[in-house]
Amino acid sequence: MTQSLRAAALAVSLLASPAWAITRQTDLALRNAESAIDSGEREKADRKAWFTAPVPAEDIQMALRLHKQLEGLLNRASDAIRRCSDEDKPGAEVQAVYARWQALREAFTRLTENINTGNASAEGGKDRMRAFQQATQGQLKMVAKDFAPMLEQPDYVPSGYGTPERLAMAKAELEKLDALCKGEFAGLQDIPNVSFLMDVSPTAWCKAAAQREGLTARMATASASSNLKLWVDQITQDAEALERKEGFSGLMGVMYELVHETKPATARLAAQYQGQFKAAGAEMPADLLAPAQAAVDAWWKEAKRLAPQWKFPTGLYADGAVEGRMKARMGKGMPSAKVLKSGLLKDGWTVYKNALGVPLDRVRTGVVLYKSPDYPAGLCALREWTVKDTFVGGGKFSPVSDYLQLGAVRLQNCP
Repeated sequence: MTQSLRAAALAVSLLASPAWAITRQTDLALRNAESAIDSGEREKADRKAWFTAPVPAEDIQMALRLHKQLEGLLNRASDAIRRCSDEDKPGAEVQAVYARWQALREAFTRLTENINTGNASAEGGKDRMRAFQQATQGQLKMVAKDFAPMLEQPDYVPSGYGTPERLAMAKAELEKLDALCKGEFAGLQDIPNVSFLMDVSPTAWCKAAAQREGLTARMATASASSNLKLWVDQITQDAEALERKEGFSGLMGVMYELVHETKPATARLAAQYQGQFKAAGAEMPADLLAPAQAAVDAWWKEAKRLAPQWKFPTGLYADGAVEGRMKARMGKGMPSAKVLKSGLLKDGWTVYKNALGVPLDRVRTGVVLYKSPDYPAGLCALREWTVKDTFVGGGKFSPVSDYLQLGAVRLQNCP
């Protein structure tokens, strides 16, 4: 009790009784009781919501700690009040402290009820969470966990959805999830610790499912842009290194196709990305491939600038049979190419043996200069090539008819 309340209670006591003061025993007891009650009222003030409504599931543990603390403070105050002198107990000062104790006890009772109600609600929430866990197993769960982080991380793009088929699958799974979130599990929210232990997150997953159109469109855009950026960077770096590498380009795969087979390669990519955007339910940006085309154009500009300084090697060796194998294989793999010149870098085969000295195979390497309808007029491609024979025993080798390894490309003026 504050000093003013104690003074007021004392005044009432003086008016109501001939006794002009409480005993020292009662004074000490009331001081102890008031200290405990003051502490309890402060704790109650810090958590007002728990005394007026069911305690949320996430606050149950903290509420239980407060409940135990208040129980101890109430018992401490009750014991102190009982230690008041019997002659002082009817007095106003003791009754005022007792009234405060009763008010705190009533609040404690409400807290008990609200914890019990919150616990019951939490148990019901756990049952629904378990049902949600069962309903979202397998592929649906995988997609939900992949897409949910996109809501909070603008730059995040999960891997594994770079094809129309995978995007269509993801969108279908998110549609199933959205139906669950708006139906059987409507209103279900994460329960701290419980959701974590069950490895589910209805709050984030349901939000992702509801926004699936935007997320799958973003996925399609990010997937395409990521691949294109990688290819653009590699083509740009290759162009910058052409002069240092005597004109030879190390581009492979899609990057080689974009540079050396530009029209068909661009058409294939456009068809692929259109499929991805269609699966995502979005339109492919008209300028999606523009950066790639710009990089290809820059590569060709550099290659044309350097082309006049490169010449066909001299001092080569000739072998009609071996060169014929190279030309036949090129005719199958590159039917539109026209061989203009060829030659061998060494006179004879290079034999490879195992650790015991037994031959494994042998190779011959040469260079070839050819024209291609994909190249601008006046430009040809120079490449190293290798054919291989396999050792069959008895000092004999057998040609590997379908083997032709082509090296880096250098563009130079045609003869």
